[in-house]
Amino acid sequence: VGTLCADIVATSFLLGRIKRKRKRSKKNSAATPLVVVPSVQSFRRFVKYAAPVFFTILGKSVVYNGIAMSVGRLGSVALAAHQVLLRSFFFWCPVGDSVGMTSQVFLPGILAEERRTGEPRRGAKRLLFTTGVAAGLVASVLAFLLPSRGAALFTRDARVAAALRRTAPVLGLSISMHAVALTCEGMLLAQLDLGFLSRSYIVTTIATGALLLSPFRPTTLGGSWWILALFQGSRSIQFAFRNVIISRRREQKLA
Repeated sequence: VGTLCADIVATSFLLGRIKRKRKRSKKNSAATPLVVVPSVQSFRRFVKYAAPVFFTILGKSVVYNGIAMSVGRLGSVALAAHQVLLRSFFFWCPVGDSVGMTSQVFLPGILAEERRTGEPRRGAKRLLFTTGVAAGLVASVLAFLLPSRGAALFTRDARVAAALRRTAPVLGLSISMHAVALTCEGMLLAQLDLGFLSRSYIVTTIATGALLLSPFRPTTLGGSWWILALFQGSRSIQFAFRNVIISRRREQKLA
C-alpha cells in the first residue's frame, strides 16, 4: 500500500510539472504532445535497451518464486525460516544495487574519455569492481550475523531459529555474489552489451528452473538456498569474465 501511494504521488507530481511546462511553452512555440506513437526505429531502439532489463526482472522473479515453491514443500518450519532469510536478503540487496547503478552513471563518461584520449582507464574500472566486492563482503558478514546471532529477534520457535542459524552462511554468500553480479551487470549496461545480458539471463534462468524441477531438486532449506547462491554466483562469474573480455578488446583497439 505504501509503495502504491508513493507511486501515485510521484506520478501526479510529474504530470503536474509536465502540465505547467506545457502551458509555458505554448506561448513561445508549438506544444509537444504528451503521448505520441513512436516510430519503428525509436521503438526498436527502446526494445534493444529495455529487453535486458525485462529479462533481468523476469529471471529474478522466476528464480525467487521457484525457490519459494521448493521451500514450501518442506513444511511450515522451513517456510518460516525462508521468509526471514528472504527478507534479510532483500534488505541487503541495495548494497550491490547501488554500486551497479553507480557503474551505469559514471562508466559511460569514463569510456568517452578513453575514446577521446586513446588511453585506457583501467583504474576507474578496477575501483568500481573493488568497491562492489568490498561492499558485498561487508554486507554478507552483516547478513550472516543477524540470523545466526540474532535469531531470537525473528522467532521464539527453537526449530525455526536452528534453521536460520544453519542457513545463515549461505545467505551471506548469496549477498556477496549478488553485489559482484550487480556491479558487473551495471558495467555491462553502461557499455551497452545488451545482447549478452539478455542471452545470459535467459540461459541462466532456464537452467536454474530446470534444476528446481529436476529429480535433483533440493530437499532441504539449505539446499534451496544453495540454488539461490548458485544463481548469484553464476551471474557474477559470467558478467565478470565478460567485462574482462570487453576491456581487452577495447585496449586492443586503442593500441
